[in-house]
Amino acid sequence: MNSDIYKAEQKLSIREASSCACCCNTELVESNRRMRSALERIVRWIGEFPESGRFWNQECTRPMSYGAAFGSNGERDYMRSIAREALNPMS
Repeated sequence: MNSDIYKAEQKLSIREASSCACCCNTELVESNRRMRSALERIVRWIGEFPESGRFWNQECTRPMSYGAAFGSNGERDYMRSIAREALNPMS
């Protein structure tokens, strides 16, 4: 009788572990995808910046690049924000 209970507990533990492994595996896959995407954007660096919303002229016909508007520190901070978002998706 005790051996039957022990075997049943083992089967239950294996099922629970398998279920958890699937859940954890899905989370790891999603985390890996997010990190890879962020790293690919950082590698491309040039051309990955959003519109600055600023213009060289009053008529707003000549858009200013992100780098010209915010400088190299602004570009660096933008790329750091991409990495930060990948590391902390809920924040």
